[in-house]
Amino acid sequence: MAQHHPANTANRVAQLDHLTGGRINFGIGVGRVPTDLELFGIDGQLPELLMFRAIDLILAMWTQDPPYDMPGQFWPIRVRNPVPDVGLGGPLKPFQKPHPPIAVPGMTAQSRLMRAAGERGWAPLSSNLVHPRFVKSHWDQVAGGAAEGGRTADRSTWRIAREIYVDDTTVAARAYVRRGSLARGYEDYFFKLFGRNGQNALWKCRDDLPTSDLTLDYMIDNMWLVGDPESVASQIRELYERVGGFGTLLWVTHDWDDADRWRRSMRLLATEVMPRLTDLA
Repeated sequence: MAQHHPANTANRVAQLDHLTGGRINFGIGVGRVPTDLELFGIDGQLPELLMFRAIDLILAMWTQDPPYDMPGQFWPIRVRNPVPDVGLGGPLKPFQKPHPPIAVPGMTAQSRLMRAAGERGWAPLSSNLVHPRFVKSHWDQVAGGAAEGGRTADRSTWRIAREIYVDDTTVAARAYVRRGSLARGYEDYFFKLFGRNGQNALWKCRDDLPTSDLTLDYMIDNMWLVGDPESVASQIRELYERVGGFGTLLWVTHDWDDADRWRRSMRLLATEVMPRLTDLA
């Protein structure tokens, strides 16, 4: 959010909401990739503050009519002479009322974004880059924030993101992810990035685990959902029970080096895995 002007974001998302007939969710994030902060000249201490300021401005523009006079340090927004009859009355209002559902991601155990989600009624989204032992604490933050905001936290709104690959056999599934685009995404990017800034501690199943143990096999065994349909169903059930229940499993995709194989994996998830989990509703 810090890298985009709120008025532009408000208009683009509202337009997309109309184009899709109200079928979008508005996911927002802080954006702390060091090279991005450097590129945009953003102080490393400011992204979270900027995110909250931006979303407050966007919600104001979506729910209020001009004239606007929203002063501020970062993005002062003023529309003093609206001309609504020719479409110059401020950003477009969304198709969904009052606005598309908003979701925010959680990383750390004491995620402030998860607390904000509960307080503001946003959808909490636990990142795929966090071990389940930390994910479990996200709901405590959501519930605490909801209590502060006078809301009732609803686990059905909680999304948990994971990398998933399903194949006919677990042996075939593990062999494929070790050499495919999922492995490259981690070996060429996440292992390097998280190793440099120390965030790979979020992957550890215990605090004293040596960093050298964070290999592809470790990710398969501890972070990703990989295997045959029965095995993946068991892993999803284990995750569900470990965190106390959640509403939606989000499948994180990487570049499809073999589109047919990934589509088949999706079909297996839909037709062979999910029927095994209907009791978790």
